[in-house]
Amino acid sequence: MYHSPKWFHLTKNLESSLLAEEESKLLSLQTKTKDIDSLSAMVSLQDISSNVCMFRSGLQMLRWIILIPWFICLCLSAIYFFSDFKNDWNKCEKRIIYMIENFDASIDTNSDVVDFFKKQNKYIGNDKVLSLNEYLYYRYNEYEYGGEYLTSDIIHTIYYIIFIPLSLYLSFIIKRKAPLILVRNRQLFMTWINGKAFVARYSQVGVVETPQAISLILYGLDDKKNIIKTAFVLPTNPTIIISTKQGRKNILAFISKYMVWGQSAVASTDYERDMPYYFRKDKKPDDFEQLVSNVLAALDKQDLLKIE
Repeated sequence: MYHSPKWFHLTKNLESSLLAEEESKLLSLQTKTKDIDSLSAMVSLQDISSNVCMFRSGLQMLRWIILIPWFICLCLSAIYFFSDFKNDWNKCEKRIIYMIENFDASIDTNSDVVDFFKKQNKYIGNDKVLSLNEYLYYRYNEYEYGGEYLTSDIIHTIYYIIFIPLSLYLSFIIKRKAPLILVRNRQLFMTWINGKAFVARYSQVGVVETPQAISLILYGLDDKKNIIKTAFVLPTNPTIIISTKQGRKNILAFISKYMVWGQSAVASTDYERDMPYYFRKDKKPDDFEQLVSNVLAALDKQDLLKIE
């Protein structure tokens, strides 16, 4: 099974069934027609009208639930760490200046005290400024726990250098995944990933249920024109950590009723969610409709049960 991103393999080896096989049970499930507030509460729903219904990917929503909070926490932690470092630097500079200015050579004749004074004066210099290099040397060599400070500072610095850019990339720069598009008059489920179209007729859509979400199986073609699969993840709650069986059945019933009976069976109004801004989006292929036709033609020649 083909996945994007490649690290997501929750549905790779799980048993799937066809959505159409559950149609009678799903259509008989008692659900209310949703108003604007109820539609907004469907975390995966992006847009619905009489002919098109769109869902956003659960993998995309992980940005707002995990990655962006992680990025914010990293930034706050880094600000606190370097602010604490700067404050200690300033205090160290003031402490050395104070000791120098209050040293009286005529009174403090002890050789150890004089040597200590000379050492402090060497750090601060005539300009009465403790530079960064001077402070670092003082911090790691004169402080009682200088060795521990050195280890801690190195670990923190490396951690922030690696993970702040990484979390920034994952939160804002990585491509926004394309939505899952349900086209009712054509009875098609469609999306695209990195220039490839993935599609299935209503009768061909596969379903995988996990404790976290529902995944719908669509089909595409690789560069050798072999049929490949992708799993489009539909979460049933904002956390994307766990879902209930009833929640999973409700979203499948919503999809089936929309495709069979139309918008009036599931929603009392059109709805469009305000989507967050992304620097980069997975651009829809210019020849998307041709790619869709190619996939459908290939599916007509293939037994879906034999597709690995």
